[in-house]
Amino acid sequence: MSSEDVGLIPVGKIVSKIKNKGSNKPSEDDKNKFNRPIPTKPVFRSITKKEDDQRRAEEEMVRNTGIPKRYQAITMAEIERRGIPVTVERQAELIKRYIAILDEAIKEGNGLYLRGEAGTMKTTFAIAIMREAMKKNYSCFFISAVSLMDKLFSLPDAERRVFETKIATTDILVVDDLGQEHEKSWIQTKIRALFNERYNNMKTTIITTNLGSQVRELYVESMIDRLQSVNWIIDFKGKSVREKVSQKRSL
Repeated sequence: MSSEDVGLIPVGKIVSKIKNKGSNKPSEDDKNKFNRPIPTKPVFRSITKKEDDQRRAEEEMVRNTGIPKRYQAITMAEIERRGIPVTVERQAELIKRYIAILDEAIKEGNGLYLRGEAGTMKTTFAIAIMREAMKKNYSCFFISAVSLMDKLFSLPDAERRVFETKIATTDILVVDDLGQEHEKSWIQTKIRALFNERYNNMKTTIITTNLGSQVRELYVESMIDRLQSVNWIIDFKGKSVREKVSQKRSL
């Protein structure tokens, strides 16, 4: 980019013009003006109604997928722009490889089982995958395991049936923090039934959990085995990324 491109007066041209005028020499004040940008009026481009409608439609679509507000701007490109922490570089590469075969994975009902320490970007990567799928017009839904249990327990019968159908049929279902619901009632039986239905109908499910083998203590082993048989297992280790951000803010 030249100095003219950014609105600066080229020093060489000004000096040569001054020399051509004769014996006049630039004063010290003039020298200090050589590299001052020439004020220009800002250029604003109006957003068309079509563009505004598209933006609003996309925002509404994201909200309808259940993605929490904090994560609604998350995409794989945004993650890379912010910088991938060294502790999850390997996991990020595996996520990219999964995204590269996303159509095939959805067709075969293959998902991901993301497990490991809290704060290691499991939820963030799961949502980034959802956003890639949404670009391809796949239906997606995000819900925490606690919210899933709560809705199955509290919704009126008619609303619960609609909700269960959505959970069972959406192309990609992300269940966040599996194992945090701490419930051993008929609700877990219902959750197992929903997972089994998705497994039988070859629907893609992405699970995030902070638990390792302990999750088998909460759910019957056959359900976990089924999930792991059709899902890539990616382990996340290391210190919480959220902790590092909080440390920076405290400085």
